[in-house]
Amino acid sequence: MEQDQIDQNFVEQLESDQRGRDLKLSTKRFLNYSVMVSAVNITFFLLLIRNGMDTAVKIGYALGAYLVGPLIAGFVIGFVIALFPFRKATYMKKYLRASLIGFIIIQALSFLAIVGRIFSQPTLL
Repeated sequence: MEQDQIDQNFVEQLESDQRGRDLKLSTKRFLNYSVMVSAVNITFFLLLIRNGMDTAVKIGYALGAYLVGPLIAGFVIGFVIALFPFRKATYMKKYLRASLIGFIIIQALSFLAIVGRIFSQPTLL
């Protein structure tokens, strides 16, 4: 009887370790996606602005509009999303992943807005 309990505890520990590794891998994957989407958004934003602004000013606007603002909003959204139960993970383990998901969603919506602007103004094509 005691051996069965020890075996069951061992199996639960192995499953918990696997869930932790899966959560860590998905967090790294979301981090990679967020960097790629941010780079695409900033590049498109810099290509769209043609009003004679200095390049340094354009880069400052791009970083503020597509990196700093969405990052702060993503972490606020992640604060709320991480409250929902997910794979018996602790709040702190879920927080970064949830924040990155929020950031990616905001970046994806920004990307759609940029693409919509490109196709709505034929002079930009």
